[in-house]
Amino acid sequence: MAPGTAAASLRVLLANRSRLDREGLAALIRQTDPTISVTGAETANQAFAALSNAECGDVLAISVTPCSFEDLGRIGDFLKGGVTAPVVLIMTSVAPATAASLTGLGVKGIVLSSASAEVLVAAIRMAAGGDTYLPPELVYSRAHANTEAGGALDNLTQREVQIMALLGAGLSNKEIARRLNAKEATIKVQIHRLMRKLGVANRTQAAVLASRHDLIQAQVLENAG
Repeated sequence: MAPGTAAASLRVLLANRSRLDREGLAALIRQTDPTISVTGAETANQAFAALSNAECGDVLAISVTPCSFEDLGRIGDFLKGGVTAPVVLIMTSVAPATAASLTGLGVKGIVLSSASAEVLVAAIRMAAGGDTYLPPELVYSRAHANTEAGGALDNLTQREVQIMALLGAGLSNKEIARRLNAKEATIKVQIHRLMRKLGVANRTQAAVLASRHDLIQAQVLENAG
């Protein structure tokens, strides 16, 4: 923004289960940037319903507290259905794999609750402008993970690449075994070995890597079919 240029006004729809937290965040946002108006909603469902009815909001900010992580599934469902307003999540913490999944679905910002009000406002404005905000530490972790995983992929066997691609497609162990004409117990062992090679903690993180490297999925699913 050029010096002396006034910030464009924005309408933010803020979802938070706690009324005290919701009103406190709204006050901080308004105090930091008086050109932003904030409307509150108790849940993500209510916020998305308001957006679908075009009632309010240029940006949807959702505070995801430890007791409301189930909202992430609903947020994903709404994003897959198409949401016109950019979504910014305020979270106490987030794993790099989860962040990659969320931004892949279309989330335009992830702000840690330890961040300042200035950072939150900057993330909201970035999202409104079409950019994506991620915390610096998350950007570093993501870049490091991509580098490490990229090297690990080169060391996978053809069967492990096939399994990784099928994990990325959302198949269960039983379905993978059927697709590859193998025993389920064998597939389970191979998945554990695959996760150790990739340096991931669970099959969900392996699936995220698989979807990130979609060129592998396209090649291997064709071979496995």
